Amino acid sequence: MLPAGREALQALPVKLEAGFLAFKWKVGVGALDDELGIFDDLLAALPAYATLRLDANGAWDRRQAGKWLAHCAERPVEFVEQPVAPADEDALRGLAADYPVTLALDESVTGLAAARRWQGLGWPGVFVIKPVLAGPLDEIAAWVATTKADIVLSSAIETALGRAAILQAALARPLTKRALGFGVGEIFGDRRWDGPLLGAVV
Repeated sequence: MLPAGREALQALPVKLEAGFLAFKWKVGVGALDDELGIFDDLLAALPAYATLRLDANGAWDRRQAGKWLAHCAERPVEFVEQPVAPADEDALRGLAADYPVTLALDESVTGLAAARRWQGLGWPGVFVIKPVLAGPLDEIAAWVATTKADIVLSSAIETALGRAAILQAALARPLTKRALGFGVGEIFGDRRWDGPLLGAVV
């Protein structure tokens, strides 16, 4: 996780040095044009082997999302997460159809039933699944195996103990080739379950 705004540019080299390969940057926090400039600077500093995800947390309206997605169309972005509010389902489907950028649902799919519903609607993008909210990993694993859903397993700000239990189960049987979204250990001041050494620790 990179901090919002220009602080991301200072945090990126430190995270790269620590061995991180996938980064999420929160957007929709500052002025749109300012963030677009920072975004270009981030991409210029990002090595070719690393990936960048953008997470708007539903902060954009349809016009803002369109401007961002047009800007991202020819840039190496893994996906853009929750570009508009969960309630604006027509906009989410329209944006997914209108732009070549991969989109991901997060707040729209807090439970597995919601993810199944979106899949039934033909959602073409990624599902960000928080096991602590979505349900048992056995059920998530069965859904992924049956439907080949494209998922990212993500934290819901669990305690270190809860996060470790989820990660131990997830790493025992990988459900996705995408990087896990669990880079939040410092929120609790406990880095034992965070970062590149995670696999060895678990």
